[in-house]
Amino acid sequence: MPTTIISDPIPLDLYAGEVLHVWVESTPIGTGQVATSVTQYVPGTDRGWVQGGTITDPLTGVGTSPAMRPSRVIAPSDLPAWVLAGDSITQTTDTYSEMRASSAGLAAVKTGRFGDSYNGRHPGTDRFPGQIAPHLPYATHLLDCYGINDNGTGLAIPTVAHGWWGQILAAAPDTRIVKTTLLPVSTSTDGWQTLAGQTATRTDRIHFNQWLRDGAPLSGGVPVAVGTVGADRCPVAQNGVIIQAAEGTGHPLAGVTDIADAVESSQDSGLWKTGWPTSAYQDGLHPLGGGPIMQTLANRLTTDLDTLGV
Repeated sequence: MPTTIISDPIPLDLYAGEVLHVWVESTPIGTGQVATSVTQYVPGTDRGWVQGGTITDPLTGVGTSPAMRPSRVIAPSDLPAWVLAGDSITQTTDTYSEMRASSAGLAAVKTGRFGDSYNGRHPGTDRFPGQIAPHLPYATHLLDCYGINDNGTGLAIPTVAHGWWGQILAAAPDTRIVKTTLLPVSTSTDGWQTLAGQTATRTDRIHFNQWLRDGAPLSGGVPVAVGTVGADRCPVAQNGVIIQAAEGTGHPLAGVTDIADAVESSQDSGLWKTGWPTSAYQDGLHPLGGGPIMQTLANRLTTDLDTLGV
């Protein structure tokens, strides 16, 4: 059974502005796996996961997971603390959200699960109470990177997304939620070196991105179509510019960052920009962790969050 291990207090003199890095590494006995996530070991939730690879202890060769730690900071602070929530793209080691948090010196915990979706986070599943809710009392912000594994056109994905944001705010009303637009997904016949060689997949992401770029419009607390007059909208940042100002009151999002704009060949094309090494694209869905695409996304995320003032 999974066991939670809590450290004894570690006496340290820390001062405002200092950055504290804590790393924990464990090795299982026999063929077991290390339980390093909130409830159980999920490949990639903790640092060390590689797309298509195997997690091993670099010293012993035994299966392990060097963790992105601490998993939770329980201490008084006047600094922001982020939950980085998403699917397998978030799960990747050194994803754009993690790179941004590290470069900015922000307290952050990453909770990513392959194949996850808004539907998988709804009430009645074990994922929200097990992997999101425990962090919320200690977090000020949540970066929402979900959506690529949800299906539907029109208001289908906005509806389940809005329901999930409601869960967050019901559990922690002061949480500032920022949503990312969804990245391109494509296959390629030439390693993503040309646009002509690419074919866009998961094209229902286009409808969701269009809704997000319009400020995720709501009327009466319900998602409504793009362009609806008089709807409540959140601010939207794109490369350091507010392309949609906040409108109305009571929107659940603190803002949207259009990170897809940084890597998509043209808006809603579904194709990746070219010019990066083939290895950076990996499978056309999961950019290489720590690679040039992830760095481009991390830079855009930093710019847009600064623009949104979050």
